[in-house]
Parts: sequence; structure tokens; C-alpha cells
Amino acid sequence: MARWTSLMGTLLWAGFYVAFHLYGASFLFSKILKMPWRGAIIMQMYVTALLVIEKGLIFLLFAVTGFTTSVSFFSFGPIAATFLDNHFLIYFFNQLTVFTSLIIAVQYRFIRSFTKISPKLILFGLIMLHIFVALFVALFSLVPVNDMLSGFMEGATHLNKFFFVGLSVAVVAFLTANALLLFGEKSILPKSVYVSDYEQSYARTYDTELFKEALTAPQGIVEIYVQDHEALEQWTVSEGDRVTAGSELALLNEAETEEQRAAWETQKTALEGQQTEVRSSLATLQQAKNAQSGPVSQDASNNSEVTNEDGETIEFDVNVSVGVAVPQDGSYAAGIAQAEQQLASIESQLAVLNAQLSQSLSNPSVISPVDGTVSKINRDTAPLSIEIYSDEKVFLSYVLEDEWPLVQVADAVKIQGEGIDGIATGTVQSVSEVPAEKSKWLEAYHQLDPKEQNNPLAYYEIRVVADTPIEEVMPFGTNVNTSITVEKAENAVALPTAWLFDYDGVDGKTHVLNINGRPQTLPVTTDFEDGAKAVLSKGPEAGTVIIHEDKLETFVSPPKVFMPFPGRQPNFEDAKNTSWRAYVEYVLAR
Repeated sequence: MARWTSLMGTLLWAGFYVAFHLYGASFLFSKILKMPWRGAIIMQMYVTALLVIEKGLIFLLFAVTGFTTSVSFFSFGPIAATFLDNHFLIYFFNQLTVFTSLIIAVQYRFIRSFTKISPKLILFGLIMLHIFVALFVALFSLVPVNDMLSGFMEGATHLNKFFFVGLSVAVVAFLTANALLLFGEKSILPKSVYVSDYEQSYARTYDTELFKEALTAPQGIVEIYVQDHEALEQWTVSEGDRVTAGSELALLNEAETEEQRAAWETQKTALEGQQTEVRSSLATLQQAKNAQSGPVSQDASNNSEVTNEDGETIEFDVNVSVGVAVPQDGSYAAGIAQAEQQLASIESQLAVLNAQLSQSLSNPSVISPVDGTVSKINRDTAPLSIEIYSDEKVFLSYVLEDEWPLVQVADAVKIQGEGIDGIATGTVQSVSEVPAEKSKWLEAYHQLDPKEQNNPLAYYEIRVVADTPIEEVMPFGTNVNTSITVEKAENAVALPTAWLFDYDGVDGKTHVLNINGRPQTLPVTTDFEDGAKAVLSKGPEAGTVIIHEDKLETFVSPPKVFMPFPGRQPNFEDAKNTSWRAYVEYVLAR
């Protein structure tokens, strides 16, 4: 609203300025000097045209340089502003330009042609008139009113050749001195810089997302082993069958049951020992995290074979490692998550063994400890085994080496695909630190998202779990699209990265507009970059006007700035509720 009101006032003053020089001055010359009105109006038409041309030249000069000044390039103002501190004298000399003699000459020739006044008196009167006008404008300029009626006048008289050459040299020297005073690197004259790039900062939520292909996989995989081929009589299920906890999976040979039960007892003992180790590691990690002490690491051996009471060696696979590595930066979340995952795996295997050991010796069989789907049965090579996918599903994906540091456990995820109504939400359940081993899952991922990778090992498994169970039936292996929110900042301000200077990727500076209409350097700190914008963790508040202009860094002291006229139309309600005093202030003074 203020900008539109100021524009209206500027247009009114411009109209008054032209009208006064064209009609007002013509009227005064015709009445005081008894000049014909037609002659006076023609004379002032030339004068007004010269003034408009002079304004156009100044505007063009300022447009080329990119800033404005309060003194004219064609006047004595730059010299006065450099060596004098008196504002009245600066304004006075600013009215006396190199074009003053030209306008005096035009008026002199017309007045001498239409009156009988002595030529010397005419010339003296015109000079005194322009000096008086300069004094009046200088006095009036002390009031904070922009673009007052200021005359820039120029003229010439009958000059001989030598005087003309000398005058030309003086004029060139005069303009050169003004150019140095106005545009030199050490210029101390106040300037107003044109800034085309600016915006008012606002706060909102910013985030960056990592888009990944994912596969529907089981939350857990239960493997049940039968060490002795002779102990198994027959499998009672096939691949793809649904089973429930307690369902019969295979019949055992009663004569060989004792030996198989001994193998299961041995596995149970080894797993219970490892369970104790992992629980101890987990407790130590949690204590260290609370105390913010150094890293902790504990390991337990993975016994893959034991000797029974008869001296026979029995091989089995426990599939558990209790090694826990904690980052040196004191973040124990990853180590705790790893230990909890290992503990859950051990407890799952113990549940399998307890389920088998609870069977009656009179009717031995292998039973399922969980609800799920039979995925694979090894009928040929020892040890025989059956693999069951749990009913709970996760979404399995892989990140590359440069993506791995971005993804953290508990990051928010959006999930979309066939079998999902709309967009489901979830979180990252785990991020592996170990390169993914070759598997059907990794091979399928390579087909879904083929990428050239110099390091073939640099694929790391991540698991995403939905916040709420997905009600639709989805077969294992279904492809879904996921977007992982790797960075998020709420109620944050963002700026174009190109508007920051002295920027090292984290810390930098930008220019804001202070209440006095001058640029002010403000340090900023970025949280992350979102495309071409830098999201700030420290910097300007919402509502601050941010400006971008490379020239601002070259000024000794901050100059005033002026910006393009806003394209947004003023609101009628705001205009109606604005006090009339504000309109008067901006029309007359701003």
C-alpha cells in the first residue's frame, strides 16, 4: 500500500513539475516582462524539453551503474558533497549544473527578441533569478521531501573559438572529476542501489526425501533343522502352505528321536549362553548411553558344533553373532538396536527349540512355533531344514554407499504400491552396516533399480515397517515405492543458495533490509539444502525482507536501496482502514 501511494505522489509531483515550468513560468515571464504569451510558452517548451532530456540522461546513467545518488552528475553537487559537510551548500551547488548556461541562453534570446530591456540587464536578471531559485530549492530541500521542483539549466552565449576550446576542456575536466567522485572506488558520496532480487522470508516445513524401490519381505524367518537324515520319517507340508503355531510340519522316526532331541538340547544350551552375553552387552550399552561414556564392544563366540554324551560331534547353525560396535561419536542408538535385534533372533530360535522339545516321545514330530507360510524345505542334504516366513511383513530395500549416511533408524517413510490403499506411512526399522550378501532379494532389487556402481559391495540392506498393519493381502516379493524423509526442518526459513555469500556449505552471510531502508549483513547457518534453497537453522526471522545484489559488498558504508515496484495489488480493506495521515505523509514526503 505504501509503495502504491508513494508512486501516486511521485506522478502528481512530476505533473506539477512539468506544468509549472511550462505554464507557470510562461505566465510569470509574460506578466512581469510584458512578453507575448505565445513567445513565453514557446520559450518554456524548449526549457521543459531540456529538463526532461536531462532527467532521462541521469536515469540512464543510474540504470547503467546500478545505483543512484542524491547529487547530479552534471552539477557542482559531487564536489560540494566531497569537501563540504553543510547540506544547504551541497543542495545549493547541486542546482547549478553544467547546463545552466544553455537554459539561460535560450531564455536570454527569447526575452531580448520580445522585449526592449537592455541585454546586459536581461542576462544579469536571469543569472540572479537562477541563483535565487537555487537558494530557494536548497532551503526547501532541507525538508525531507523527494523530487522537489529543481531546475537543471544550461546555456551558452556568443563565444569565440579559443574561449570555446578552453570552456570545453574545463567542462571535460569538470565531468571527469565528478565521475571520480561519484563512481570511484573510494567515493564517499551517499548512494541508492537498485536491487532487483528480493523476497520476504516465510517459515514452513521443509524436508528432503530419498526415493527407493522396495520388496515385501517377512518380518522374521524361522528355520528348523533336523540333523540326522534318518530321524525324519516324512514332511507333512509343502512350500507355500499356511501353517499356524503348533501345526505339524514333519513326522519323526521314533527310534531316532532321542539323538535328535539331544542335538536340540545342545543347541538350546548354546543359545541360552549367547542370550546371557547379549543381554549383558545390551545393559552395558544402555548404561553407557545414559552416562554418555566411551564406546563399548562385547563379543561372544558362535559355537557351531558340540560333542554329546556319547562323544559324537554334532554340527548345527545357531545363526547369531553378539558382537556390538558403537560409533565413536557417542551415539549408542545403533548399537542398542543391533543388540536388541540379535536378542530377538536368539529368543526366536529358542522358541523353536522349546516347541520341538515339548513334543511327546510317543508320537514325535516337528511342529511350527509361529503362524506363517512355508517358504522352503530342504529334503536332500543334511542337515534337513524347513523355512517359514512369519505373517508380519516388512519392506526390504537397499541404499548405496553415498546414501547410507543419510538414512537413520526411525526416519519417516511413505509407502505406495499395488495392494496398498492410498499412501501408507512407516518408519525405518533397521539400517545394516554390513554389505548385503547375494540373495534373491538383492538380485530382484538390481532388476528394479539398476545403477552403475563402482563398488559392487556398497549395497546395504534397510528394512521399513508400516506404522499400522496393512489390511490388504500382499504376497511376498511385491514391489512397492518408498520415499524416506532423510532431512526435515519445521517452521524454518529457506533462502536461495545463490543469495548467500562467504558460504562454505554450513555457515554464510546474507543481506537483509533494515528499518532505515539500508542493507544489513546477517550471519546464517544452514541445516541442509533442498534443491536450489538452503534451509536455515539460524538466520533471519519470518517476515524479514531478504535482498540480493552483488554490488552491496563493495560499498564502504551501507547505501540506501530501492526495489522494483510490487506486482501485488493493494487490499481494499487495508486501504480503507489506513489512516489519512499516512496517505498525506507518503503523497507529500515519500
